[in-house]
Amino acid sequence: MFEIRRNLWITLALSPWLPLVLSCCGSDDAALIPEPVDTDSQGETNAPIIPTGQTSCYDETGEMACTEFPCDDHGNPDLCGQDAQYPETARTFTCRDVDGNAKACSMDNAVPGDVVHDPLTGLTWQRVLPDTYGAPCQQSAGCDWQQAALYCQRLNNQKSDEAWRLPSSVELESLVEFGRSFPAIDPRAFPNTATTYFWSSSEYVGVALPIHLAWMINFGFSSTMAGFTDDLWPVRCVRGEPADERAFASRGGIEKGDARLDTTLSYTDEHTGLSWQVEGAMEKTWSAALEYCETSILLGVADWRLPNVNELKTLLDRSVYHPASMLPDMASGGTWSATASDALPGNAWFVDFYDGLVSDGNMSNPLNALCVRNTG
Repeated sequence: MFEIRRNLWITLALSPWLPLVLSCCGSDDAALIPEPVDTDSQGETNAPIIPTGQTSCYDETGEMACTEFPCDDHGNPDLCGQDAQYPETARTFTCRDVDGNAKACSMDNAVPGDVVHDPLTGLTWQRVLPDTYGAPCQQSAGCDWQQAALYCQRLNNQKSDEAWRLPSSVELESLVEFGRSFPAIDPRAFPNTATTYFWSSSEYVGVALPIHLAWMINFGFSSTMAGFTDDLWPVRCVRGEPADERAFASRGGIEKGDARLDTTLSYTDEHTGLSWQVEGAMEKTWSAALEYCETSILLGVADWRLPNVNELKTLLDRSVYHPASMLPDMASGGTWSATASDALPGNAWFVDFYDGLVSDGNMSNPLNALCVRNTG
């Protein structure tokens, strides 16, 4: 039986795309360690669900024509209920020059000093990144984790009313597009983005090791994994109100339902407007997970579905592990999303709620399934 590997060393080998990061020695300069960002505050408005950008359907061989939709009472036809069959609002960004004037987001007009504003999250991003990073990154094509935080701090000047900083894993993941790969980011807003891992400010807490690990996000094929903090990776700095580490969902915003059907309860996250099944299914292939949710009748309603990968990530809390979620009764392990892999035919995206890993796996692997429905 396939089982998600919980040990970090085995996790690094799950996919041939993942880099095997072999260095082990961190800096002894404690002054360089970035201060943790307070992300416990939550605004009054509903939290955004980031669009995945996926518009195509997939089977074990690659892209396919989407099936008839909606699915019938038996979940047919096969592979019905994929991410692309639940349309999203298209993602938009606003590009600005160094003086704050709006300009078209085009691959051929980006210059140093440009920024990109995301109206969905309220964050502003560096648009153009250097070919080599200067001090404190020693003229390299990347920075180690401690240097990355200092690099962002050194971008600040007296003209800026918001401080540049290294983004959290949740903030950096908000730029990922699962409907494209190499790069897995909007190339008009963020041209020439390296198709490799980028550092986040979020530390890894999932495995007790004598080394320091932090989360990083890959903009070649969209995965999120932990890496050794003395490795060199690119940096994209952000400014704006810090996003909630719990993937734009509040720890206090999840309430237990009082209705019961077939021993199943639901939890509603008032910040996202999503209701979640409590007791999901185990050992489902991707096709079986889609069918399971499309045919579920829970709490007297039948509009349950398998969540897309960004919806599923709203349940993550990487400050804890086993499970890496504040959702009560959350199963600690790999859980399927309805989002297929654009880069690897026959794979689909899952979230490992043991530690917060986001990766793709073969559609035949038996993983957990947890259904969702919109209530807001």
